[in-house]
Amino acid sequence: MRNLKAVMDFIRERDMLGLTYGDCIEYMSFEEATPYLNDEYIKKVEEGEETWDYKEYIPDRIIEDIKDYLPFAWDKANNCRGISAWRSILHFQNWFYMLGDKDIDKLVDTIGDYSYYGKPQLVLISELVGFD
Repeated sequence: MRNLKAVMDFIRERDMLGLTYGDCIEYMSFEEATPYLNDEYIKKVEEGEETWDYKEYIPDRIIEDIKDYLPFAWDKANNCRGISAWRSILHFQNWFYMLGDKDIDKLVDTIGDYSYYGKPQLVLISELVGFD
């Protein structure tokens, strides 16, 4: 598993618009996430108006998130929803990068080669995580 700061740096390099920052932030403690949150939200958490919940940063949880997201990603790809399908691929790229394995890093680069609404990538991802 990669350090969450390294993951955030990776996401920033590939997602200039910040559309997928949440992929990393949702695994961070409030203290870790604070540099990436807006001041208004930070204040609400500190005053108890909002609660900060985050996911356990372990491989099984990431794989579960990948599996949970696949139906949505397939729907976007099958319905030729270009921007949404492309964003789905960004999410998968981020999640696999979190796992931090050398072989998976090769996959991360391959996932970035977006074509056919990401369907070739979704086939590979589905097979890797055992999603039918």
